[in-house]
Amino acid sequence: MVTHVMSDGTRRDSIAGLVIPAGHPIYKLLKKEIQKQREGLNDTNNSNKQISGENNERNII
Repeated sequence: MVTHVMSDGTRRDSIAGLVIPAGHPIYKLLKKEIQKQREGLNDTNNSNKQISGENNERNII
């Protein structure tokens, strides 16, 4: 069983239905993590395009 310890020290068995107030630091953390994931996806897509482009260039030559 997981017990959630809140920043004010209260303990909860569940955080279901809990509303995180606007401006809470967790939003900055989540934004940073989402941006990292998107950058990783963009890097993967770019390298796939480069590989495809290289193959096409080899086929033309």
